[in-house]
Amino acid sequence: MDALLSFSAALAAGSSIDDVLRNLAVLSAMALRVTGAGVVLVEDGSIFAGPSIDRATEPEHVQAATQQGPGVDAVRTGLVVRVSDLRQVKDRWPSFTSSALQHDIVAVMSVPVRVADADIGALDLYAMAVRDWPDEEIAAAQALANIAAAYMPYASELQQSCDVSTRLSDALSRRIVVEQAKGMVAGYRHIPVRQAIDVMRNYAVTHRASLQEIAEAIVVVGLRPLCKRVVTCVAVQ
Repeated sequence: MDALLSFSAALAAGSSIDDVLRNLAVLSAMALRVTGAGVVLVEDGSIFAGPSIDRATEPEHVQAATQQGPGVDAVRTGLVVRVSDLRQVKDRWPSFTSSALQHDIVAVMSVPVRVADADIGALDLYAMAVRDWPDEEIAAAQALANIAAAYMPYASELQQSCDVSTRLSDALSRRIVVEQAKGMVAGYRHIPVRQAIDVMRNYAVTHRASLQEIAEAIVVVGLRPLCKRVVTCVAVQ
């Protein structure tokens, strides 16, 4: 219950998708007292490694590289995969099992992560001792995975919204620089501001530069328009 509350609180703080998945791995490991945890995701039919912690990192990447492992099977079948002792099933996922055993991992459980009935990944949990993975542990892991899955569409929208806000802010900053440059050109040449933009555009075309680059050169670098032409006080490469 504490893990569920902690996870819900982390999501309410407005986490990104990467933060959601990392919190899922961390809190699942804490709640189930396992050695490591990770999340694999599926895109265009292929599995790739997401956030992972502790000893899970290398086995997660081996699983993605070979497209074989418990998380891969969980994603493709939509079913929970649990192995109490990897030493007894070495031929099932040879590369994954070899990597896991090299990191003293003996048992593994993978639960599907679903969004709108579509399997988008799996939560993988690792233990250093033989473990039967009882039903209550599967239920706890699935509950955490379900919370993460339910939040991911919102996190995606939030991330996109932040990206849009950043782009708008950048565009506004660029526009402000252009407006400042127009005012400086108009002042130096004693012309209306509306004509200053034409001076800047012509200069940009002549020197094969963008209007934004010319504006930044005027405002930031020190490109100074004087009299009937633009001359440079500071060399612009």
